[in-house]
Amino acid sequence: MLILFDDGIAEELQTERVGETTFRLSETPLASATTARRGDVVELVDEGKIWRFVAVTEPSTHVTIELVVPTEGWTELRELFDYVAQIGGEWERAYGGVVLLHVPPAVAIEVARRVREAGSV
Repeated sequence: MLILFDDGIAEELQTERVGETTFRLSETPLASATTARRGDVVELVDEGKIWRFVAVTEPSTHVTIELVVPTEGWTELRELFDYVAQIGGEWERAYGGVVLLHVPPAVAIEVARRVREAGSV
């Protein structure tokens, strides 16, 4: 679905309908300066071929950790991605080397420590 954010940037994002005008974001918008993230429930207004962002109505319960991974660094991070999945988190990749880790707040410090140990920050 094409979503127009407050800063005038529109992004094509995967969503899951929650209510009549509310949707859970399945992806994090990266081109826009919006604070909306994967897992947030957002209110949108249908304006024909585009949906206009109104607000985050229910923030995700996860914390997002962003990092840039060089092409040769993916193999070393496989264990980190597996760990994130084991603790109930998710990760997404964008633009080739941008990685967003979405993790429960209680384990965010541990995940950040593991990221540093992997040498990816």
